[in-house]
Amino acid sequence: MKKVLAILVATALVGAYVFADDAAPVAKINGKVESGFTWSDAHLGKTADSLVLKDKDDSGVTLRAELGGSISTDNYGVVVNLRTDTDVKPTVTITDKTGADVTSANLPAGDSLTVNGVTYQSVLGLQQAYAWTKFLNKVVTVKVGIIDETSTSTGGDAGFLKYDPAEGASVTISPIAGLAIDWLVPLSSTANKTAQVIGNSTIAAKYTMDKVFDVAVGLVGNNTGVSRAQVAYGFDLLAVQNLSLNAEGDYVLNKDYGISTFDEKIGYTIDKLNIYVLTYQYLKGTDSKGVVNDAHVNFKPGVSYDLGVAVVGASFKYDTGASGAADAKKGFWDLNANASIPVGPGKVVIGGDLSTGNAGTAKTADIGGDLYTSYEFTF
Repeated sequence: MKKVLAILVATALVGAYVFADDAAPVAKINGKVESGFTWSDAHLGKTADSLVLKDKDDSGVTLRAELGGSISTDNYGVVVNLRTDTDVKPTVTITDKTGADVTSANLPAGDSLTVNGVTYQSVLGLQQAYAWTKFLNKVVTVKVGIIDETSTSTGGDAGFLKYDPAEGASVTISPIAGLAIDWLVPLSSTANKTAQVIGNSTIAAKYTMDKVFDVAVGLVGNNTGVSRAQVAYGFDLLAVQNLSLNAEGDYVLNKDYGISTFDEKIGYTIDKLNIYVLTYQYLKGTDSKGVVNDAHVNFKPGVSYDLGVAVVGASFKYDTGASGAADAKKGFWDLNANASIPVGPGKVVIGGDLSTGNAGTAKTADIGGDLYTSYEFTF
């Protein structure tokens, strides 16, 4: 980490020196706070996970807070984003009718669950921390540090050509208008050999025809070697007013090390009303737990309306279910409602889900859900 931060500072200083005559740097600050909880009807009052505080990103933490900022000119800049995850968990005692402690996941009638304490854990870390500078009449852009964004991502729902946070360096070449070629090379200790560097690298290209379309394709090393590489693509249609259309995919070259996933979204805006349909397809493959998942699909129609004081929305998702997965549920659904309310320099988001997708045990259809809220701002 110290080495990365030292290189980050050096890159920023080089950019500042080379472009000393640039206009004064512009500073921006952004942040986000989010929390929520999830519940399961099947577990309610029976197990310790009947009511779990968590954020909407499903990270399992009670409270997530981010604070970031940037200082930049047209030719160089620095971006930093801090994140803290705070976990709050109840200490739970499950007792039977005689008062003795039991460990059963499902209690017989008359037994009880007692919350008798709370534990806290908080982790602070860097989500982003990189410096960038441009050379050769802005044809070449170099970034060094902890990088989690790219010039070659498209507007797809999953964002397959966006980076996970990684310590490294990236070089972007834009030889002609609309074309960006991006190469990310990780510099972590797991990539200390040439073969590992190549296997862990991501190389991608994106071409944009202004107000017509953009298309991107890339080879993603996935930070785990060539055997787990993925080919990703994305496409956005920009030519039709009020119509949004994008498609993307992430094809895993070895299905023993991942699940190939594809998604498409089409939407149309009529005045203040937006209607859309989002679909996903998953090929048979092995998940991160080493469990083979069968092929399955889901679709989600949704709608949102701008009331002026808030944007309200709702959606319904149905998934045929990855029946091979350890936590699979055959044919589950999710109903969501949400509202986005402008407040000061940002917005408050409040929402909730009613679902069979995150409740009960494997292959059951018990009802569950979650509520979540967040505030994010930029100025």
